[in-house]
Amino acid sequence: ETSEERRSREVASLEKRLKEETEALEALRRLEVADLTNRLEEETEVLEERRSREVADLEMQLKEETEALENRRTSEVADLERQLKNETEALEDRRTSEVEALEGLRRTEVAEVQNRLAEETKALRDVRTREVAALEKRLADEASALEERRRREVADLEKRLAEDASTRESRRA
Repeated sequence: ETSEERRSREVASLEKRLKEETEALEALRRLEVADLTNRLEEETEVLEERRSREVADLEMQLKEETEALENRRTSEVADLERQLKNETEALEDRRTSEVEALEGLRRTEVAEVQNRLAEETKALRDVRTREVAALEKRLADEASALEERRRREVADLEKRLAEDASTRESRRA
């Protein structure tokens, strides 16, 4: 086996190792990106479900409270109508204003919950996006460093093989 054949075989072996390690790093990066993406989707779904439940709860509470207020108002109006027509009209106006104020307050609360959940979801997406970008950069840096190290090893090997060949030539001479 000549030194050229040996050098060629060693270079091919190093290139094969570089390719395998680069592919392994790329596969790891894809797995980590997929994992982060899945976690983001799962956390987003949880937030969306929580938001939906909170909105539904607030809407149900608003409906129950509105119905309770309506029932109470109707009962009070019926009693007051038997007493004085003017007092009944005044109470009707007051109760209607209370219901509208309560509905306005509940709408405001629902909007605040929706806004807060939207902000939390956006913040979570931003964090996950930054994590994915940092991971991709780290993996690219590692792959670049690995490739540079392999290039230096190949260059060192070629230099040693050349020196070996030169030494053999000088011994023959």
